[in-house]
Amino acid sequence: MSYKYLSFLLIMIMACNNKANKKNNENLKLENKISNQVNIFELNSKIFKIKLISNGLLKSPQQTQLFFKTQGEITKIYANNGSFVKNGMVVANLDSRASLLAIQQAQDQLKHAAFILNKFLIDYGGNDLDTNSIKPRFLESIKVQSGYYEAQTALKNAKMQYENTFLIAPFSGVIANLKTKAYNQASLIEPFCTLLNPKSLEVEAFILESELKTVGLGQKANVKPLANINKTYSGVISEINPQVEKTGLISIKIKILNPDPNLLDGMN
Repeated sequence: MSYKYLSFLLIMIMACNNKANKKNNENLKLENKISNQVNIFELNSKIFKIKLISNGLLKSPQQTQLFFKTQGEITKIYANNGSFVKNGMVVANLDSRASLLAIQQAQDQLKHAAFILNKFLIDYGGNDLDTNSIKPRFLESIKVQSGYYEAQTALKNAKMQYENTFLIAPFSGVIANLKTKAYNQASLIEPFCTLLNPKSLEVEAFILESELKTVGLGQKANVKPLANINKTYSGVISEINPQVEKTGLISIKIKILNPDPNLLDGMN
């Protein structure tokens, strides 16, 4: 009886071991099966954005220095630094009394020349005050002899000198760099002021030669002024200089699309 019982125990142990081995083999196959699974994704072509950062200076492409075209005493200034002036507006003027007197003298000279012309007209057989009553070649001759042409030219010159006593804004913009005061003499060398168009602003920045392939005309850009880095302005690349500088940099210009009065010429 004891031998039979021992045999039974051996058989039971062997049976249990076989079941355990079989279960382990099944688990191993399952793990191998799971580890061989592959996830498949469809690849699509998309734009890969490259972020370029550069420093630059803000400029107004439409700006000019205003000069008086004649000397004289400044009698009135109609604008200050920061003032907005419209196209054709008078910014300042000089003492024009001498110019007005020159116009009057030129007008008197023209009247005298017209009187002499009329005398020649009658001498040539024409009718009084009727320049069409003689042949054109005779009329041309008596205009020269009477000094009529010279008087006309003198009057035009006097009027031009009078107009030069007024400093006119050639376009609408903001006054800057105005340093002189009224009753000072106008300078023909130093500019009276600078006129800027605040609605036309652009940033000149520089990129590396190796970055040129990633930059193109019409690309959008964000502009942050150093004075207020929390403020962002929209821009677009409007110009790429086709020449590399000695430093290996290339100049580009970015037009500001939403300028405001907080942007000043020369800002970083």
